[in-house]
Amino acid sequence: MFLTSCSDRSANTPGPTPGNDSQPAYIALSSDHTGAKDGGEDDRFRVVYDDGTTEAVAPDDTMPGGMLARFGDGVLYGAKDAVTLFDSDGNATDEIPVEGSSSPTFAVTSAGSTATTVFYGTSVGREASLATVTDGQVKQVPADDQPSVTSVTVCDDGTTYWLDEQHGTSPTRYQVSRMDPDGRVETTDDPEGAFTGARATQFDCDGDGASVIASMQDGETDRRVVDGVSERPQVSEQERVDNSMNSEMPRSTRVVDGALFTTDRDGSYQRIPFAMGEDTETGQFDLGGGVAHQVTYDRDRVVVSHTADSREGDLEISTFGAGNPGERLDHTVVGESSWGAGTDSANDLNSTTSAWRIFPLDQ
Repeated sequence: MFLTSCSDRSANTPGPTPGNDSQPAYIALSSDHTGAKDGGEDDRFRVVYDDGTTEAVAPDDTMPGGMLARFGDGVLYGAKDAVTLFDSDGNATDEIPVEGSSSPTFAVTSAGSTATTVFYGTSVGREASLATVTDGQVKQVPADDQPSVTSVTVCDDGTTYWLDEQHGTSPTRYQVSRMDPDGRVETTDDPEGAFTGARATQFDCDGDGASVIASMQDGETDRRVVDGVSERPQVSEQERVDNSMNSEMPRSTRVVDGALFTTDRDGSYQRIPFAMGEDTETGQFDLGGGVAHQVTYDRDRVVVSHTADSREGDLEISTFGAGNPGERLDHTVVGESSWGAGTDSANDLNSTTSAWRIFPLDQ
């Protein structure tokens, strides 16, 4: 009921469009980072089909500065004052109010994709908040502004954990917050510094523990097991772990499939498991020698958009298994999408407006 063309781009040719046998494969969120285009509509959605054809879709309202995340078999688009749900065909199916929220800065989805937490930062007249969406409902609570809020874990029932930075502490200390499915929040202090230096945290949805990957003051990286999260967090195990990659690509590091994953522009990757005793894994994605532009981490998959070199060639989308990065699960070339091709697909996905979140549409 929300499906419509994003905008009038009569100056561009349509590019290849889907036929009767085309199947939706991906939904892409693109944003114009050089300034609003087409009357102020910054964000664009485009469904990419399995044959490389594309089609523009969007809710009726303009969509400035939003965040796309996995939700169920489809995706969730968080924007100011509301979230919009899309099904596995790329059709918008529902809009859920999120009162008084600003533009979101990040979103996290549960392991089973039944719950998604969106963090909304502070803006003029609006306070920062966390909103967790489950089964058409939303629970919203105030929060300190990012980067004070970090290491968000959301469970399938909507329980949400996060760390709040305690200002003025050195080294930085954190307070653990937990929101239950009914929206009640409990906090726990960390007097022993179990979460100190936390770069990534995975809270246990079935117990009272957490796994932590932490940056140490000596420049090294540690991995920890933390027990007693709800009462008095304590480190029960700790070991040093290799961490040698510094990526230049934006949004290149994320927790996915039980590990902290990093991808760089040359297609190299690093995977640091949370499980104690497991080695850091490094390797190279098969991008055909191309250059990676953006990466989306989704469930147990890594989705990379890339081209033959930094400017030329059609946009390609490759999906890999996060637990087995050497395996390419899917490869789609978007037709007539090279830089400056003059088509709608090139304009939305591979130009000054670029695709920065791409999620598989599970059929």
